[in-house]
Amino acid sequence: MAVICYIYLLPTKPIKPGKGKETVDLLRAEKLFKLITDRGDWRNTKDKYEHFAFLKVDFSIDPPHLLDTIPQLTISDFFDKIKETYNERNLFNPL
Repeated sequence: MAVICYIYLLPTKPIKPGKGKETVDLLRAEKLFKLITDRGDWRNTKDKYEHFAFLKVDFSIDPPHLLDTIPQLTISDFFDKIKETYNERNLFNPL
């Protein structure tokens, strides 16, 4: 009955110099993360999370800037959703 969640931070550009041209595909990552969130039944253990937050961060400016993502993956209500899911499952021991 635990609430399984994940926060993933990905820079908009590579932050460590490497060999060749490395790119960051934020749209691909966003689509992938959308597929592995919203696990509806807590008894389902099929590689999904109840809630997933995706932070796309531009570190090339100071202070770093958080870019928008799709509504299912925002951090703004991430912790509220965790608490709500926990309380739905644990009626006799709410937070």
